[in-house]
Amino acid sequence: DKTTAALNEDITFTLTVKNTTSIRVYIDGSVNRYIYDVTDGELTYKLAFTSLSKGTRTVVFEPCRGDMVGAKTPATNITLTNS
Repeated sequence: DKTTAALNEDITFTLTVKNTTSIRVYIDGSVNRYIYDVTDGELTYKLAFTSLSKGTRTVVFEPCRGDMVGAKTPATNITLTNS
C-alpha cells in the first residue's frame, strides 16, 4: 500500500492467490519468512522493517503448492525513513 515508510510502520500487501498452500516472502533477495495455510482468495499481509539497511528494501512473494513453486511477484521497493 506504500513505497515509502518509516521504521516500524506497517506496510500492507494484498495478494490474490489461487491453488496456493504457502507463500515464500523474499526480502532483499533472500527468503525471510513463510506464510502457511494459504487458501484461495485475497490475502492481506502486513510487514514492518526495524532497520534501514541501505535505505531501500525489496519485497517479493512466491506462491507454493506443496513442493511446486509458482512465478514470483514483481519486486516492490520500499524506501525507509527514520521518521
